[in-house]
Amino acid sequence: MEKKRMEQSSISVLLIEDNPEFAQLVLSWLATSGGEVAFALSWADSLAGGLGEISRGGVDVVLLDLGLPDSDGLGTFAAIQKHAGARGIPIIVLSGSDTESLALQTIQEGAENYLVKGACNAPLLSRALRYAVAKHTAEVASRTRIVGVIGAKGGVGATTIACTLATELRVQTGKRVLLADLDVQAGLVAFMMGVDPPYSFQYAIANSHRLDQSCWNAIVARTPNDLHIAASPAYLGHDDVPAETIRQVIAMVQPFYDWVVLDLGRLNKLSVALLDRTNEVFVVTGTGMAALYEAKRAVGALAKAGLGGERIRLIVNQADQAPTLQQRDMSSIFGIEVYAMVPQDTAELQKALLARKPPAETSALRKQMAEVARRLAGLPKKKNRSPLSQLLSLSERFHKSTAPDRTVGVG
Repeated sequence: MEKKRMEQSSISVLLIEDNPEFAQLVLSWLATSGGEVAFALSWADSLAGGLGEISRGGVDVVLLDLGLPDSDGLGTFAAIQKHAGARGIPIIVLSGSDTESLALQTIQEGAENYLVKGACNAPLLSRALRYAVAKHTAEVASRTRIVGVIGAKGGVGATTIACTLATELRVQTGKRVLLADLDVQAGLVAFMMGVDPPYSFQYAIANSHRLDQSCWNAIVARTPNDLHIAASPAYLGHDDVPAETIRQVIAMVQPFYDWVVLDLGRLNKLSVALLDRTNEVFVVTGTGMAALYEAKRAVGALAKAGLGGERIRLIVNQADQAPTLQQRDMSSIFGIEVYAMVPQDTAELQKALLARKPPAETSALRKQMAEVARRLAGLPKKKNRSPLSQLLSLSERFHKSTAPDRTVGVG
């Protein structure tokens, strides 16, 4: 396989094509396409070479000729789709006029589009590439839900809520969930979840040029139920990580998950800069007057930053004290609904911290956050069976198992 890095730009195109003359033509088309979007073209002249390029990462879209020296037809597409599809990379198939029906079959198998070589030109190719990437980005954004968690002030339990919410989203939905610790000063998520990540989020930023799924899998830690955790760099006393670099990493790993929970720490310049990456933001407050005052300020700041009220979720963590206000009073004061009141469960929480694991599923905290996760995911509320109904059900099963067999044999 021969690979040629032809240009650096914002959309990285991998051309898998064994004809060097056509590869040179594609290069000239993309170099003269003009417009706001430019292209970086890589060329592989075989299936094996193309797979190698995809595994190295950094590919935004694939241009694929089905007839290669080491593969031909639908088998070529299936091999590329297996690797590119797993990384969320769209594929545009190149066909001859006599293989257009074959190209149509690849559309049914998941190709983004196809182009007939003899009818292709610079504007058509540029438009197809830009559309494929834009469509894929929109599909990823609509598929993956990103939830931010912010503490109204220190000590209100925002990290506890983030950890428990991510755990319950994994348990209740069975979907792929990432918990990312973006409180870059503190970094308590790994400690509270009992994991020892090999790398931090900062390592992902430093390696963003090759951040495919295999690289990312080596960075994250996993809990026993396969919740993925990206650890904070814990830069205590140092400057924050630039927000734009974090945004880039989130965008790159977003296709790997159905849910992403971001522990954003306190409301600050960094967390505000990441708000547009979230579908909704949970503001966690305590029940003391100081915490409620700071929560009021945080909700106002989020609204000023462009978040509509439908994207802000207020979580009241009752912690060690009874609420000074009723839930309906809080909703009136904040101008948004109180999404959940988390009950006091101090003993269970302390036990969990000592064990470095989430609170037990039977704890009041976990039960409440399970309801929050199910509501967030649009799942029906679980029915709690009363002890009497459970006893009656057990009695019925017992009587059925001990009842005599009254079936009359035929013979």
